[in-house]
Amino acid sequence: MRRSQPTEEQLEESRQQAKLHADRINQLSRELQAEAKALKAIADEITPLYWQVYHKPFITGFSNISVPQVRSDGDVWTILNKLV
Repeated sequence: MRRSQPTEEQLEESRQQAKLHADRINQLSRELQAEAKALKAIADEITPLYWQVYHKPFITGFSNISVPQVRSDGDVWTILNKLV
């Protein structure tokens, strides 16, 4: 069965739009990773003193931080949660 040309064109246009969104998600993911790592560095630096003053941690949950990442093998796209 042969596909009609307009449908293939519409599909390709939609794929290109999706790629733009996926690229933006990946860009934001890289930025969020950098911000989370910077925040963790500050937390690691001040946590000992914070414990002495307030008797509790400054920030918790760093072992669970993840950011979305979009990957594609060309045909199938996958959204993954990448641990920071």
